[in-house]
Amino acid sequence: MIEFKISGKEYKIDEVTIQHYYDIQDLIVRQDFAAKVEIVSKISKCPESELKRLEKQHFIIIWDNLVNHYLDLSEQTPFHRNLVFNNELYGFIDVNKITLGEFADMDMLKTDPMSQKKLHMMMAILYRPAVQITKNWMEVEAYNSDTMMHRAEEFLNLPIKYVTGALNFFSAVSRYYVETTLNSLTQNPATTPREKLMIELSSQIMLEQLEIGVKSYTSVQETILPKLEKLSELALLESSTILHTENKNKEKKRTIVDKWNSKIKDKTKWL
Repeated sequence: MIEFKISGKEYKIDEVTIQHYYDIQDLIVRQDFAAKVEIVSKISKCPESELKRLEKQHFIIIWDNLVNHYLDLSEQTPFHRNLVFNNELYGFIDVNKITLGEFADMDMLKTDPMSQKKLHMMMAILYRPAVQITKNWMEVEAYNSDTMMHRAEEFLNLPIKYVTGALNFFSAVSRYYVETTLNSLTQNPATTPREKLMIELSSQIMLEQLEIGVKSYTSVQETILPKLEKLSELALLESSTILHTENKNKEKKRTIVDKWNSKIKDKTKWL
């Protein structure tokens, strides 16, 4: 907990919640000192005019503690298999048994241009109330989009520290499944070099899409668009090749039929 006192009044920061994160998203990207003051003000509920009365060194200590302990969104943020929130135990979903509804909803949220404002909804999909617990295993509530939305509203007050680890873990597991599936396709002897290239491009696009979450949607899309264009070109080439092959086969079949008909006519014309 971060605590400080100004003019006899105490202020504290217990946690940085998802809602806090939404409130300061635009400020985080700024590097100026005024943005830092505004961030601390929003999270601690201390008026900016009061914060400005602090000694600079004292404020820097508060800021460093906030960034290093409550606003750490790095890839090293730990993954929490379960968590307690509002006196209720929640468990991370079993990714081996993920339903189509869960995967589709996560995909829609992660690829949404406003995904940075949908973190509470993603967490409500990934974490659900525990219904049965053993020593090494936890069963969570079945997925329901209606209860998910209700839970998402509550999760606005969930500490942001849980988010990065959960999304990184989900992305890592999803990457594994995608890579395993696509590798099996490229190893198929019947797969042509052009099809292999299409599969590789598709895998790159899918894997980069999985990285969208706490990352900037725009920056990720900039790397995906050229691959989509290349994939589209290859698909058109593959399609034209298939059509050309089919037409050649049809012509060949017609030639055989014509020759056969000619032979029949030759044999029957004297009858």
